[in-house]
Amino acid sequence: MIKKQGKYYIDTENWGTSLGIDSSNLKGCIEEYHNSTSFSGRTKFNGLFGHESFGFKEINLDFLTHFKTLNHIWFWNVNLEDIQGVYSFREFESFGILGKRPPINFSKFSQIKVLTIDWTNKDTNLSGLKSLEEFYLWHHKPKEKNFEDFKFPSYCSNKVQLNWTNVETLESLNGLIGTKSLEIHRSRNLRSLRGIEKLSDSLEELIIRACGKLIEIQPGLDLPNLKRIHINGKNYK
Repeated sequence: MIKKQGKYYIDTENWGTSLGIDSSNLKGCIEEYHNSTSFSGRTKFNGLFGHESFGFKEINLDFLTHFKTLNHIWFWNVNLEDIQGVYSFREFESFGILGKRPPINFSKFSQIKVLTIDWTNKDTNLSGLKSLEEFYLWHHKPKEKNFEDFKFPSYCSNKVQLNWTNVETLESLNGLIGTKSLEIHRSRNLRSLRGIEKLSDSLEELIIRACGKLIEIQPGLDLPNLKRIHINGKNYK
């Protein structure tokens, strides 16, 4: 829950305590962060977030260089022209940027556990993430309607969620070793679950919603370790 405390927006629900970045009071936000730092060098804030509803209007992330330690960022509905400031940190555990932005080199963030991004085929080194527990991919819509040119993280120990992908099947799915839960939402072209067997060793939960063209579901039903299957409003397990 995001609440305003005095002049600042604070989120205490996700990953500790995060400070909202208000572009109209950017200097004040930076000061609030530093004023909360104790003599031991610890601050009550371990993350930052931003959205236009809370005053975020930045076109770059240069302001991040004014913060000392962060392990969580969450910016959504943004329109960024430069993201170089994000490389000021190496120890993000939760990383989320949704909206327009330049590509990101994920080799700089090997500690990420939870990752939320919009698709771009110019991002690099996603496959090298080794600590990933949850991966949320939005708006994957290449003209080829498959995953051939997208390198998923090679490993994800818990949950993968695909939102608004335009693929027709899962045959080009790659990486994601260890995934226990797969969710697919609002994928209007998805017609077959062929390819999902690549996750058969680990997958325990399959949730598919608002995929109206999906006809061939048997490949999902055949997976040996599934404990829950929910497809377009119907529970199969």
